[in-house]
Amino acid sequence: MRAEKIASALLAGIGAFLLIYGAISSNQTQINLGFAGLFLGFVVFTFKSKDYVKREALDNLILPYIETLRRMVRDLGLEGNALYIPPYENMPEGGNFIPLHEDFDLDLGRMDEETVFFDQCG
Repeated sequence: MRAEKIASALLAGIGAFLLIYGAISSNQTQINLGFAGLFLGFVVFTFKSKDYVKREALDNLILPYIETLRRMVRDLGLEGNALYIPPYENMPEGGNFIPLHEDFDLDLGRMDEETVFFDQCG
């Protein structure tokens, strides 16, 4: 669990305990502290982490690349669906393959990391 969630749960737990204990003992100070703990727990829970990226910013960053790749596929006349090739001996980092036609046979033994265009596939 992330630190924000742990802190939020801890604050909410302490707040709930103080709220119930204050209500049982009729102590207004403890009731107020309990509400404050619950409120702070909720506030901490709703904080966005440092890894959070707004959707609009992500779209503005990624969409031009997506459009460029679509134009490349269209201009090259590629008709097949893209395939992900997982890492293996010849390609330790894996790769993507977009066939020229829908009907193809792929020989993975002839592919390597330096191969950009592969013209001998079925």
